[in-house]
Amino acid sequence: MVAYRRPPRNDALVPWTADHSRRLGERVHRLRTDQGLTQERLAYLAGHSKNLVQKIERSRHTETELNLELKTLYSIADVLGVDGRDLLPY
Repeated sequence: MVAYRRPPRNDALVPWTADHSRRLGERVHRLRTDQGLTQERLAYLAGHSKNLVQKIERSRHTETELNLELKTLYSIADVLGVDGRDLLPY
């Protein structure tokens, strides 16, 4: 019996930075305003608080690193009609 070894992976995790938060905030803001949604309406439809949407969008002006769960991003993306991966700044 021959033992097979999985090749090393080159897709190391990329640390989340304030720049990533800024770009995420810009994308959410642009998509929301393009669709004529208020922050309050987006938050309601996604099942989150208005404060969370404000925090995400505010990060486009600050050096804040957001700490969000992927399910949060995907619920917002769903309301905005895009794939969750489209919000990620990679």
